[in-house]
Amino acid sequence: MPRRRRSPHPPMFTRLLFSFFAPLATSTPMRMATWLLLPPGTPAGTWTTLLLLQTAGTTAYACARPRW
Repeated sequence: MPRRRRSPHPPMFTRLLFSFFAPLATSTPMRMATWLLLPPGTPAGTWTTLLLLQTAGTTAYACARPRW
């Protein structure tokens, strides 16, 4: 019997559900945890995005093993 394929987008559905049931972000750690749900220009969302992009870029660069 053939196997059923899993849905390719369960994280998107989970994020949507989380946005409906998440408590309001009142503390800085909670605002950083829910940075995708914050409006543009929010300092906590902006800094979290910058830190995540820097970390992901550095990790990708390190994994690519640059040659000198």
